[in-house]
Amino acid sequence: AILTDGGLFRSRDGGETIVLLADLAYADRFFGSQLLLPLGEQLAVATRTKGVFLVSWRQDAPVVTALPGLAGRKVNSLAVLGDELFAATNTGARVWRGGQWLPVNQGLSSGKNLTDMAATPDSGLFAVEEKSGLWRYSPGKKAWERLGPLPQLPPGAKGPLRFKALALDPATPGRVFLATHPEYWPYLLFVSDNGGQGFSLVEDFSLAPQAPPNYPKGLESVEALAFAP
Repeated sequence: AILTDGGLFRSRDGGETIVLLADLAYADRFFGSQLLLPLGEQLAVATRTKGVFLVSWRQDAPVVTALPGLAGRKVNSLAVLGDELFAATNTGARVWRGGQWLPVNQGLSSGKNLTDMAATPDSGLFAVEEKSGLWRYSPGKKAWERLGPLPQLPPGAKGPLRFKALALDPATPGRVFLATHPEYWPYLLFVSDNGGQGFSLVEDFSLAPQAPPNYPKGLESVEALAFAP
């Protein structure tokens, strides 16, 4: 499935042909990260202003079902922890529970513009707040916790940092990647091998062999992070 500013599309032949699944679009200067989340036969879809929907995307005639309550908020990412669906929005975290979106913001000390969210069974649920950085959700405490200080600035970089994207290594529990916001320069990527307690700067980059030619040699502005299958 492909989410664009013109709608939600699907391809069954590697992109040779595409068909419109639903009039669900995401148009914004900065796209969210995990906006499409497979949930069995359903696909959770986050939109820019209309909220979150479930789409029976494998059917020839897809059924679109709204999960009401987030219209008017920018949804930046979706994640699943256990059997619950979470959403990162520009006004904090929400969880779909009992047929409604409930706020889950306890512990967030300053700012609630969550620019990304990700979860794995082993690492748990993490979120990125644009200015305060990385947070981990504690189901027992029902609150967000900061596990360590913000990454240190490399020589030449100036604070304050702004953050946009994260990724959890599915093969290595506790390994977290954190990228700065596209409007912050220089563009930076950090990695933590202890679940966010400490970070180091990632400096070795190369263009993927199958990627189109690109004049920059280093890291460019990061909108989202993902691991190859």
